[in-house]
Amino acid sequence: MLARAAQPTVGALTGVGESHLENFPSLESLEETKWGLFAFGARPVLSGSDGASLARLSRVLDRAPLLCYADAPAQTSDLRTGALCVSAAGEGAVDVRYRAANAAQVHSYHAALTVPGAHHRLDAALALGVVAALGGDLDRAIAALDTLSLPEGRYQAIELPSGANAIYDAYNAAPASTEAALQTFATQHAQRRIAVLASMAELGPDAEELHRRVGACAGALTRRRMLDALLVGGEFSGALEEGAIAGGAPRASIRRFASNADATEWLRNNLHPGDAVLLKGSRCYKMEEILEGLRR
Repeated sequence: MLARAAQPTVGALTGVGESHLENFPSLESLEETKWGLFAFGARPVLSGSDGASLARLSRVLDRAPLLCYADAPAQTSDLRTGALCVSAAGEGAVDVRYRAANAAQVHSYHAALTVPGAHHRLDAALALGVVAALGGDLDRAIAALDTLSLPEGRYQAIELPSGANAIYDAYNAAPASTEAALQTFATQHAQRRIAVLASMAELGPDAEELHRRVGACAGALTRRRMLDALLVGGEFSGALEEGAIAGGAPRASIRRFASNADATEWLRNNLHPGDAVLLKGSRCYKMEEILEGLRR
């Protein structure tokens, strides 16, 4: 309906995950709904790592689609598809490589980007892809990357009175975004890293298994000593804990919290200067209450 009304010339699809899955009969139905963006001729700017987009790419090859990446893609021989990659080049820096569709020449740039995480580099690549697809000034857009900052509640770094640091990323949560936050947080410079995960909402009948998947991601990071402790709460705390144990986390490193006040009290008693704590969960769990408790 929106695409019919707007008739966009360029459409950017960041990816199709499990968010709001309970509102659709299946994941394929959700994928097709999002692909409705291209039903009226929009030129696609897509994530090159999104399976739903890659499975449907043949539908839009006549529109010079542009695939965007956070890491260097495998070489493609199909010049009908353009490519834009924003890859890490040391702390606070990125390399940008762009090849237009139906062209062989690759343009290379170096730029500053202080926002951490591969998922944020992918977002930057998609934004630059839209600029390129619209015929905008790509050089100027790349130069502006060093002014990029995230809105409140999106991987927001906050120094606490205790001398620890909080990463508040609880504007909302879905399986893919939680896994991305965990993987980024695991590289954070800190004495100890503690992840506090509330549950995720609107995931439908697969909610238990999706929480186990996220728990397994956290468990694997704990097993590799990239996380030191894991707090889990909400309706699916049991599935998160089960997944974490299956992923290799020692049982002693996992604690369930019954309320935000419970989590806050544990953190006040266990956070030390130089530690870092990640707060991630769906909006309905009001994790800002934990943050405010730690700020007092």
